[in-house]
Amino acid sequence: MDYHHIQRLYRKLTAGTITRKELKTLLEHTKNNKDFRDGMQHLIEEQWEKRFAGRVDDTEVQGALPDDADEAAVLDILAAATGSEPQKDQLMQRIYRSNRVWLKVAAVLLLVTVAGALAYQWGSARLRANRTTYMTKVTQAGQKSSITLSDGSVVRLNAETTLVFPEEFSGDTRELTLKGGEGYFKVSPDPERPFIVKSGNLETMVLGTEFNINAYKANGKIQVAVAKGKVGVMKNVDNRTQNLEEMLVLKPNEVATYQHNGKLSKESTDVGALIAWTNNVLVLDDKSFLEATVLIEKWYGIKVKLDSETLKNCVLVGKYQDLSLQKLLEGLEFQLGIKYDFTEEGVVISGEGCE
Repeated sequence: MDYHHIQRLYRKLTAGTITRKELKTLLEHTKNNKDFRDGMQHLIEEQWEKRFAGRVDDTEVQGALPDDADEAAVLDILAAATGSEPQKDQLMQRIYRSNRVWLKVAAVLLLVTVAGALAYQWGSARLRANRTTYMTKVTQAGQKSSITLSDGSVVRLNAETTLVFPEEFSGDTRELTLKGGEGYFKVSPDPERPFIVKSGNLETMVLGTEFNINAYKANGKIQVAVAKGKVGVMKNVDNRTQNLEEMLVLKPNEVATYQHNGKLSKESTDVGALIAWTNNVLVLDDKSFLEATVLIEKWYGIKVKLDSETLKNCVLVGKYQDLSLQKLLEGLEFQLGIKYDFTEEGVVISGEGCE
């Protein structure tokens, strides 16, 4: 379950505005999330002592709740929080003696008198329990790289790309951030832990598949292309659950495009050209010479200058695999009749250009 959603429910609990349905959602999270329970354990002990120390005679408590007690009935009693203080105290003591740790956590969460303290300490405890070491991988112009993540997933990075990822995945999801650039993700299947890539204002969520994300800032858009499996793409806001209805589901040979004006759309296409870079194939088909220079600069790590404005209008064709810059320029010389010179700053390309 999304952490931000749980945060909101907890704030509603402490404010006394939580609904019956939301309360059950929060307690279900408490029941199923071991990391959360572990992080809360010392707080449970501390707050329990503050609340009950010396208030209840153990001889008055009729044992722990049986392990097969009706959990729904217990939640009803806790949510209602009616009756005298001694009655509630005894109920809490019986819960605390039970073997079900989640009920102990739930009991402490519902003690309104200490809710304010817990609201502050929960966040700190969760951070301590889930402290993660993050790694950053950066590729320079002319450089590509591959990374194997802790779950076995493999990410191939194109030139001028930054990826932030945890040294070890923990919790209910596998999350990482593509901070500009382009990456091809081959995700190891794990139905219990979705794989989530954040890139700008977009989130891509999968369980196991292969897909490409192009998030170069100069493009003015983010593109997600699916090669295998299925991918969910949605706008990135704090509450991921709010956007499930707006999620675009992509199948192989479908591409989602997020414009920086906030528009998200999808279309069917042959994604082969979009992921060709992973096989060291530079695709210049239907690219203007100006667009091609940007790709060439990233691909070879060298500055390219067009010495004529009309050259920018030329449209290129061709796919070039494992080709040196010299051989590429020779091919463009034959195709367009250009001239090129290597200088200290990079490459200068001249020629008549195109109308």
